Amino acid sequence: MSYIDNDWAGDIDDRKSTICFVFYMGDTTFTFSLKKQLIFTLSTYKAEYVVTITRVCHSIWLKRWLKELQMAWEKPIKIYMDNSSAITLAKNLVFHDKSKHINTRFHYLRDCITNKEVEVKYVKT
Repeated sequence: MSYIDNDWAGDIDDRKSTICFVFYMGDTTFTFSLKKQLIFTLSTYKAEYVVTITRVCHSIWLKRWLKELQMAWEKPIKIYMDNSSAITLAKNLVFHDKSKHINTRFHYLRDCITNKEVEVKYVKT
């Protein structure tokens, strides 16, 4: 299970977003990160979408690593976030005008949801 949050344009000097995520295995914090986002985004939901795909890639890597350790995790990894617009964009299988400009690599998230590797859910902040 993973929680994601984003402080959109939070840095007062360069207006880049700060991203934070934490992964849990049971009740134990397994891994976490807090850092500045490398790209600029023009809205909160786009910033959340970008950070979600980054965390999805990390979660799939963790899943494969656990499998190597003989601790296979077959269920989809649940990723909780507080931006329902980003979740809608992630689950929308039809490319629409609001997401055309987002780099193709960020649409990898849609494939992961379709293949049931991850499950993106809303959680209230």
